[in-house]
Amino acid sequence: MGEPDPPESAGRIAAPGRYLYDPSPAVTRAGLVGELARRLDAWQIDPMIAFLTSDSPVETPFARLLRIDADLPFDVRRLSALLRTRGVGSLEIRRRGLAGDVDALRRRLLPRRRDLVPGGPAVTVVMTRLRDEPWALVCTAAPLT
Repeated sequence: MGEPDPPESAGRIAAPGRYLYDPSPAVTRAGLVGELARRLDAWQIDPMIAFLTSDSPVETPFARLLRIDADLPFDVRRLSALLRTRGVGSLEIRRRGLAGDVDALRRRLLPRRRDLVPGGPAVTVVMTRLRDEPWALVCTAAPLT
């Protein structure tokens, strides 16, 4: 894919766009997050976290692509209420840059199995940082047009 990014080559840092890219661990280990961002015309939301974001979806074998349906300061009560209104069929939680027990958080967000709606969307909640604040991104699979 390219040469590893030199430490001083931090790309653009900005608020989340419409799409989120979760780079493959191999891309991250190889130090190629900046190169991937350039190829996708994407940017990071935090200089120390490998999540990339953009306003247009681009298919790549080097990252999982998600559509950002909501982004908000991380607050378990607000996030739980939001998820209940969405009729979630399954819930995955991804965490980068924040401490916390993912299983305990899942139990707090959807405390009862019956909170899941058969046939509802598969939702990924991304716990991360934005401007050094805990942040949540509520995402679903991104259909490519």
